[in-house]
Amino acid sequence: MVSSRCVKVFTGRSCVNFTKSLVEYLGVQLGNIEVGNFSDGEIRVELKESVRNCVCFIVQSTCPPVNENLLELLIVADTLKRAGACKIIAAIPYFGYARQDRGSSDYEPITAKLVADLLVTSGISEIVTVDLHVPQISGFFNIPVTVLNGQEILAGFVKKSVVQERDDFVIVAPDLGSLKRARNFSSLLGDFPVVVVNKVRDRVNECRVTEQFGSVKGKNAILVDDIIDTAGTICAAVDELGSHGASEIYVCASHGLFSGAACEKINNRNIKGLFLLDTVPLKCAVRKTKVKVVPFYEKFGEIMKRLVS
Repeated sequence: MVSSRCVKVFTGRSCVNFTKSLVEYLGVQLGNIEVGNFSDGEIRVELKESVRNCVCFIVQSTCPPVNENLLELLIVADTLKRAGACKIIAAIPYFGYARQDRGSSDYEPITAKLVADLLVTSGISEIVTVDLHVPQISGFFNIPVTVLNGQEILAGFVKKSVVQERDDFVIVAPDLGSLKRARNFSSLLGDFPVVVVNKVRDRVNECRVTEQFGSVKGKNAILVDDIIDTAGTICAAVDELGSHGASEIYVCASHGLFSGAACEKINNRNIKGLFLLDTVPLKCAVRKTKVKVVPFYEKFGEIMKRLVS
């Protein structure tokens, strides 16, 4: 990392392999910090080197276990602040709690705003993340927030490995909220038609398809979403596309959480290919699909270089 300033990169436990690839790309040593747990489960952090007057990056996805990883990030940031770091930048490949950006009633919290406040209070002075669930979350912060576009990397890989020179594709938004994302993905691939699958969520983590806008008959479909969590939305959309005559079905998502029975659901669907970024460690044993985890650490490295140049 080219800079005349003291710059150090630390990692929590949520994305160790991502951070190792990142520091190797940057040509720096991984910061020496010990993160563990006391016997009662409380998080223990011990800094093993001086960071006084240094710019410090903390790389930590707040993926499952979300609360553990979030609190770990807060404690590491507080540790660096108390040790005299002049600036603390949180590199958060996956930003948890982003789906709680608004309350549907007066009795529901806006937890994404609370998390933003906690991050700032811990001493973090800047955030770098990837594909926030909704862009307005960056407005919850009173510090700079850089949101990297993971779709560009995914679309570039899919274009080379799947689409190539073919023109028999449609891009599918698995719900109305994903329409803008699907349109952007389509433009990156060459302006394919966009189809929308509308869903109704009967209860938390359960949904059903109610209608489809656009034809997929005889076409290859690429489903585009930002997060695969329980896989309910994606699988309902896959079933709908299959029933309407789609040929090959591919799925692209920035963040693969795979909670609960998500792996089993994915394995039981006719999905030709599944493409994910490496923002979350892949812990899902997907068997019947061709899974490709597309590296994103280089994009992170480039923005980190600019932040300290």
